[in-house]
Amino acid sequence: MNIGVDIDEVVAEFLDSFNDFLKNEKGILRTKEQYGDQNWFEWLPPEQKDQIVEEFRQSHYFSDMPVVSDAQKSLTELAKTNTIFFVTSRAVDIKDKTHAWLKNNFAIPHTVLHAHNHWAAAHKTVPTSKVEFCKQHNIDFIVEDGAAFSLQCANGGIPVILFDRPWNRKLPNHPLITRVHNWTEAIAIITAMKSNKIKGK
Repeated sequence: MNIGVDIDEVVAEFLDSFNDFLKNEKGILRTKEQYGDQNWFEWLPPEQKDQIVEEFRQSHYFSDMPVVSDAQKSLTELAKTNTIFFVTSRAVDIKDKTHAWLKNNFAIPHTVLHAHNHWAAAHKTVPTSKVEFCKQHNIDFIVEDGAAFSLQCANGGIPVILFDRPWNRKLPNHPLITRVHNWTEAIAIITAMKSNKIKGK
């Protein structure tokens, strides 16, 4: 199967790193639970937001971002019999940093697809949505954390394994969206999906 995998908060601990940066470099204390929607930077002072975000992206907090628990083990196993596509909405201007991080942390064959960026509007990106990418590359399902992206994919007929996060808990139930809390649960769902596909269900 072709498996789409989001990066931030699915395989990369983006907000833990950002919060560490804020605490250690700016003296700002913030928890992951305080991010009630996925506009992660909108609460920052407008006159400082772009500078703070850019400082973070240029820092070791960004390049040395930890991996989500069990993501390496899970994707290594999945890559043995499936094709992995990392589908991200990160800005294209940090593409090299993104690719380097993936190469350093996931020693598996993979393709990186950069969809339309939603959190760095000042930087031009390709105007293609995740659901369009998934359809173009015949992706069978996507592992995601974003509420809007998940709903777009599901409404487009693409099943979603949704990592439970504070910013997606208001998402209404959808028959093609399955909520999980970790990679162990995700692997169980993926195994069942693959079995059903083989059986032609």
